[in-house]
Parts: sequence; structure tokens; C-alpha cells
Amino acid sequence: MNVPRIQGWASVALACCLALASCKSPPPSNQPRWISEPKSDDSLYLYRVGHAAKQPSADAAREAAFQNAVNQIVRLFNIPAADGATPAINSFIAGKVEIVPGCVWIEKNAARTEGWVQVSWPLVEKQRMLKRIALGEELTRQWAAAQEVLRKGQAEKAKGLLADILKQKDQALFLPFEPDAVKLMLGDINREQREVVEARACYEGVMNTSTSAAFRKAALEKVRLLPDPPRFWPMRDRWAGQKIALLCAIREGGECRRFMDLTNLLTKDCGEARLVSMDLAGALEAGALAAFFDKMDFVAVREAAGKGASGLILGVLYDIDPAKRGKTTDTLGVKSPSLDAVVRFFVVGVSDGKLVYNGQFREIAGANPEPRLADHAAAILVTKYLVPGCPVVPAAVPAAVEAAQAPGDQPSD
Repeated sequence: MNVPRIQGWASVALACCLALASCKSPPPSNQPRWISEPKSDDSLYLYRVGHAAKQPSADAAREAAFQNAVNQIVRLFNIPAADGATPAINSFIAGKVEIVPGCVWIEKNAARTEGWVQVSWPLVEKQRMLKRIALGEELTRQWAAAQEVLRKGQAEKAKGLLADILKQKDQALFLPFEPDAVKLMLGDINREQREVVEARACYEGVMNTSTSAAFRKAALEKVRLLPDPPRFWPMRDRWAGQKIALLCAIREGGECRRFMDLTNLLTKDCGEARLVSMDLAGALEAGALAAFFDKMDFVAVREAAGKGASGLILGVLYDIDPAKRGKTTDTLGVKSPSLDAVVRFFVVGVSDGKLVYNGQFREIAGANPEPRLADHAAAILVTKYLVPGCPVVPAAVPAAVEAAQAPGDQPSD
């Protein structure tokens, strides 16, 4: 019979079909090739593909995939999680990571949204980061050393280490200690050495800038232990530590001339407030002095102040009326010295020529010598006018920076 032969051919056909089925390739994926075959690192960049699954939206998937790629780069540096540096390193790397153009892929279905991104990170940033990590490690050793030498009574050596930490702290990528603690310790050393102005500067620095309520409270408690600050101290922060150009003049019916006694007193005030100052009056002609005080013509004075890298001009004129000097006034039978002088003052920005603050007050010159006139006028100027009345004057942006930022200087597309 032919039935067995038919059954045999059927078996062979079935076997062939099964064989063909087993050799058939699966349906091709529509994912881009860079997901399975990412770019290799080269001499300029590291490349990584980040992936995120089960995200609520396409934007969330893209962001999570990006962060996954950043984390992969962070892990290359084997930073122990316990030292707390990972967030700082993550932030530093993320700031320079860029998504490779065209390398974002999002897949969505009813159950999930999944994303992939391919990123690049410039290798030049690796060296910068390693240097900043190394600096942080060095400053950490200095912090430990400062505490150790202070325990041994070597206060000056400790001060040097602490000051160096504060000078370089912003360049370090991460510090496992609080710079506020460094400022407080430096303030404590200064207080013990009776350098109360330096101690106050440290404590107030914490009070004004710390993000920690505990550190601010500790600093405030320490400030309360100090004697009252110098009378000019509030101007240190009010004028943002800018260099002050002093223009002090005196006049008695004739030309304006340099008032050195007043200049010396205000120079001392600035120094006690840790403000650098310079004397302008000696570098100007009498005509320039008169133009400044009588016509509010600030051009020549600003030019001289700018050459000295000053940020603000403090101009003071002690103007005596010779017709009234030494005379008396009779009021209801009571004789009193005449108000025979006017003290006028101006605070002017060097970079923009803006009149920040000005005013005047009456004085009695009488037969008093110039040192006494200067002493009384300086006390009134500082305590009655500048400290209670002068507004905050932020440091000016250098002209070169302003020019670089000016809209008209931006290159056109």
C-alpha cells in the first residue's frame, strides 16, 4: 500500500517546517542602534547610555535616564558614599554632561513609560574635578591639623591654617566639615588674643551668611561677649568692603585746601572698620576741589579715585564764614557763639558717578584749632549721618565685565 509512503513524506515536511521556524529571526526592534551599541570613549569624551523604566511621563523618563547616565560616570571615581562627597561630585559632573544630539528614545504603552539617553562628558572636566577633590582633601587635613596645634597652644599656627582654609574653601569640590565652624574657631582665637575687631568680623560673617540656624545662633552669642565695635564698623558691610577715596577740604573765605586733620581721623575710622582708604585731596588742584563741592562736578575726582582702585568717594568740606567766625549772637539777652561754619558731605560712586548720599550740618568754628574742628566734625558726620543714614552701596561691577555683558556687544547669529 502507498499509505506508509504518504505518512513518511508528511513527517519529512513537518520536520522541515519546524526547522525553518527555529531558524527564523525575531521581529526587528525599532530602537536606535546607539542603545545596544553606544559610542566608545575617545580622547575627548566619555559616553554613557542612561536608562529609566516605569516612569509616569516622557519628561520624567528622559530626566531619570539622564540622571542614570550621570550616576554611571560618578561611579567611575569610586567615591565612598559614606564621605558625603557624592552629591557634590554628581552636581559637578551633571553641569557639564550633554545629551548627544538625536540620542533620546522614549517608549510608551499603557503600563509604563521607558526612556534612554546617550550623553557625553568632556575628559578635561575630569582633571578639573580631581584637582578640586584633592584640594578638599588637603583642606580637610588642614582642618584637623589646626585643631591639633590649637590643643597644643600654637594659636598663631592654627590661625594661619584656618585663614588658608577660608581663602580656598570655595575652590574645593566638597568639604566634610562646615566652613562656619572654621570661622567661629578663628573668631575665638582672635577674641582670646584681644583682637576684637577681627573676632567680630569672623562672628558676623557667620551671622550674615550661614544657612544654619545653629551656627547663626552660636555666632550671635559670641558677638554679645565682645565690647562695642568701632563707631565706623557698620560701614564695613554697608559699603561692601570697597576702597574709600577720602576728599577732605577746609575753606575760610578763600580757596579750598586740604584738611589733613580730618583726613587722618576718617582714615583711622576706615582702618578700624577694616576698610582700605586713600587720600585724594593731595592729588587735586584747588579748582578741582571747588568744582566737586560747589558745582558737584565729580569728573576729575572720579578719575583720580579710579586710578587708585577706589569704589566710593567720601568728600567732606568744612566751610567757615570769616564774617561770622568768633562772633556771638544775642538771643533774648543771652549771648552765644555764632554758627559760623557749615560741613557739607558727599558719598559718590566711582564707577557710575552716582551721588549716593549727601547732607550738611552747622558747626561753631570760633577760635578752635583745626585738629579740634576735625575731631568734632568727624564725630558728628559718622555717628549722626553716615552710620544711621547712608544707604547700602553694593560693590560695582568692573567696567570690563559690564562691557562683556552689554546686550549690544553680543555676537549676532
